[in-house]
Amino acid sequence: MDCGAVPTTRRWAVATLRSWLVDLPDSYADTAALVVSELVTNAVTHAAGSGPVTVDLWLTPRGNLAVQVADGSPTPPSPRRPYDDDTRGRGLTVIATETIAWGWRPDGKGKFVFATIAMPGTRPPDIRCRTEVSTDN
Repeated sequence: MDCGAVPTTRRWAVATLRSWLVDLPDSYADTAALVVSELVTNAVTHAAGSGPVTVDLWLTPRGNLAVQVADGSPTPPSPRRPYDDDTRGRGLTVIATETIAWGWRPDGKGKFVFATIAMPGTRPPDIRCRTEVSTDN
């Protein structure tokens, strides 16, 4: 896994979101950063070597942030129940807690994992943005 992929993608997502919603409160940006981090971490960890990881962001017609992460692994995400001292395994629980909805769907040889994050009550234009995450070491 490229150790810089997650923080780089997190910064890109927050910068993109702030360019769309200029007066975005920090708490919303923080939630978006956390969810993007968890989704990308899962993709680069569990789909390493299966091709590129692609991250799409867009604002829904209701003004919420949609995040979609595509990877080349067909294995569906599976929430875990980690022990108290486990250092991993909480990502999907965090995503479920911090989003309006999340889910996944197969796509050819891989999958899309998506989440919708509540944003303040705005009606933005229909805009989208994409980046590709390096999974190379």
